[in-house]
Amino acid sequence: MNYERRIASQGLKPLDGFRPEPAGDRESGNLIRAAGPAGEDKRGHKNLNQAIHQLLELRTRSETARYSEAGAIQTGEFSVYTLRANGSLNVSLEKPPAPPQDQRLSDGSHRQRAWRVTALIFSASDSTVTWPAGVKWGRAGYALSEADPANPDAVRTLNELPGPPENPRPAGTADLFELVYFERTGEWWASIVAAGVASSDPLNSDEDPNAPDPEPEDPGEDGTDAGSPPDNDYTDPETGEPIFPEQPPELEIDGKAIALHTTGVSISPNAGSTWAYFPAPGVTFDYSAISNGGILIANTAGEVHALRGGVFEQIQIDATDVSEVAIPNGDFESGELAPWSIVSGSPLVLDTTSPPQRGGRYYLGPDFLSGSGEYEVSQQITTTGGESGNFRILADAFASAGAAAELEVQAGWDGQTFSPASGLQLKPEKDDAGEGYRISDPIDSWRISDPLRRLGAMRLFFVEAFSERAFENPRFNAQERIELTFDDEDGNGIWIGDVAGNYGQATSLADAKSRLVFVDFDPAALRIETTIVLTNSSRPGEQVSVTMPEGWALPYGLKRSSSQSDGDHSILLSANRDPTGGNTGFYPVGIGELEPVGKVYTASSTLSGVWETLQIDIPQFPFGDVEIVLRSIDNSGSGGISVKPVYFDNVRAAQAVDNPSAVKALATDLAGKRHLIFTSENFFELQNGAAVRIGAVPFAPEKAAAQGETFILSSGQDIAISEDNGATWATHTATDSVSQIHARKSPLAVLANGELHAIATAGLTLAGTRDAGSWVAYEARTQSWIATTPAGHVSRSGDLTSWTNLAAMPVSATSGDRRLVALDSGRWIGWSESSRDLYHADNGGEWSVSIPMAHIVTDIRQLS
Repeated sequence: MNYERRIASQGLKPLDGFRPEPAGDRESGNLIRAAGPAGEDKRGHKNLNQAIHQLLELRTRSETARYSEAGAIQTGEFSVYTLRANGSLNVSLEKPPAPPQDQRLSDGSHRQRAWRVTALIFSASDSTVTWPAGVKWGRAGYALSEADPANPDAVRTLNELPGPPENPRPAGTADLFELVYFERTGEWWASIVAAGVASSDPLNSDEDPNAPDPEPEDPGEDGTDAGSPPDNDYTDPETGEPIFPEQPPELEIDGKAIALHTTGVSISPNAGSTWAYFPAPGVTFDYSAISNGGILIANTAGEVHALRGGVFEQIQIDATDVSEVAIPNGDFESGELAPWSIVSGSPLVLDTTSPPQRGGRYYLGPDFLSGSGEYEVSQQITTTGGESGNFRILADAFASAGAAAELEVQAGWDGQTFSPASGLQLKPEKDDAGEGYRISDPIDSWRISDPLRRLGAMRLFFVEAFSERAFENPRFNAQERIELTFDDEDGNGIWIGDVAGNYGQATSLADAKSRLVFVDFDPAALRIETTIVLTNSSRPGEQVSVTMPEGWALPYGLKRSSSQSDGDHSILLSANRDPTGGNTGFYPVGIGELEPVGKVYTASSTLSGVWETLQIDIPQFPFGDVEIVLRSIDNSGSGGISVKPVYFDNVRAAQAVDNPSAVKALATDLAGKRHLIFTSENFFELQNGAAVRIGAVPFAPEKAAAQGETFILSSGQDIAISEDNGATWATHTATDSVSQIHARKSPLAVLANGELHAIATAGLTLAGTRDAGSWVAYEARTQSWIATTPAGHVSRSGDLTSWTNLAAMPVSATSGDRRLVALDSGRWIGWSESSRDLYHADNGGEWSVSIPMAHIVTDIRQLS
């Protein structure tokens, strides 16, 4: 007899409240709402009149987790705690209630308990977490002992670090603890399960964010409109008598259905008897729905949204395509330095184990006999470049105390900036008054942000700065303008931009000149670094920036002063005429080949005595050659008395391409219980609420279907099929545009001309025909195909070749083309394009007109 049953056999007094029998269980699936005094069950669920799924929560390892921002851990209340620190948190450990008298046995002994508590502490900001004194801590981790400079080959040891984790705790991370209170000793023991792990903020998190999103149970509004007539009048196809709407009866076997509108979706839990409407953002055109597995919609803005808690929330699509860039001997596993080149110092490729290796046998380190730990190596790699995306370089580094590791990337181009060809100087307009003449500084000091290389020849550089005396009022007006105009390289419009200012009246000429922002009047140079943004009406949304440095000498051509004392003063810097006095202007002038402007990026170590990863992200692809530099720096100031070693390993690179992320189609894979999202170049699977890229698509699809590893896409007359989860595709061209595609039960394309084609990797095979514009649905319960003509004539086939006519849908002279879906419950639901009208028939029988929906229907499917 175990100890618990021994205690129970000696007549313990019953406790009030909820006390499940350890050997028993509630009826499977019951939802119990506890009443009476609050108690606590054996799984840590404190009963406070809340709903408890008895079977799930008592038989499984589910436990109630208490959320708190106060730091109090009440052992007698809950056994799992989620605590949130924001700057500081004082953890208090309350002792459990003492054992009652009936826990003592007749022989004088009594039960002594061990209370276990799991605590997750999240730090919303850098936080100081304090614990009570006297807690018996297990280790927080290990630290490697310092190297002995006098004996570098001496064995180093791993030493335990006592808990709790060192403060401050980093923002956005969580620590997980296992705590045990032993009644016999009155001591708390604590161990650290995980520390400093990036985690989600538990603030206001009422449910598991990764749980599937079932269709809502409490809709906000009715999806039907019983108070209004259908959009069209209907008659019986046999008798010609009028048919009026009626609510479809509920079936013994209900089936769920979902309808798509341009404004949202409607869901029916009872095969179309009633509907609940949920509005969606934008104009919706496609959807994917799995019963208890979530509902997605796609809108014409290219967005995809998931229905969560009755509200649609957007899912971000990251269409970035990441590929590795080879760095020869980046892990130094050749045992040699080549092709790395030594820039300075005496680095060596070492196979030592202190510090520990990073997954291989070799890493880069210092030559301890050289007397200095400083060194620098470099290697040049070539990238393909691109117009969007980024380039990433990473390296693992280990820096000893007093040293620093530095990763440097020297890119030949920063991804967007160019400088004009060297030597070009701008000429001003000829000075007719003999006031002087000067060409500009070379424009190779300009920086042109033009990643797409749009600019052609310069058509005009115009500067005007003047102060005008208002003689009727002894004050001066200060004004300036700098204008740039370029041709488009492809002849597509003109690029133009300027900076200008009118600074109002000044009290003197000197005051007027001082008010100018961009032009330093007397030396005729730029007062500040000046950037002019150029736009082109023929290229909407694009812009190019031209930046000129401070002090850049402007082309000086014309300086005027009135003959009246202290009158008008201005400089006109232009080139509308030949500076030699002819009629031919200086402009347009070619600015020569744009030279890419390079940039140096650096990342330095922040830790000592441990391995860390240094990372550099370049916003745009660098074109051509990129120099990677690994540098060891001695910051100790010891002057080479002892070596402060720095090690490098696993130097690697990747480049990413930003692909279009606008959603083109959605598909439901019922076999795999997953949602698939298709863009013009890639497709994604929804995993734990996030879109995860799976592969590429052969073209931008208009329609998509999936069943297991078989995917079908169509666009116009193009059809693609993959039978290996999108790894490879076969494409075919149909004889007419594709109106429908099916993946279940077998791949099928329905063409606008009524042809039905079986789809295979080898090609398309004509399997049958229907009237042009027909709609085809698959009925799983009978393993057959159901078709309707645009006029509503319904037929059934098991092989797509032989068809049997069935009862026709209600007749209307004004309704749109008819469509239908066959539910597993035996009910068929029909609808009319561009209307709210619905029809229903059970088990292939006569059709009736249903209550119209509140919104125009574009599609209906079974919610499986």
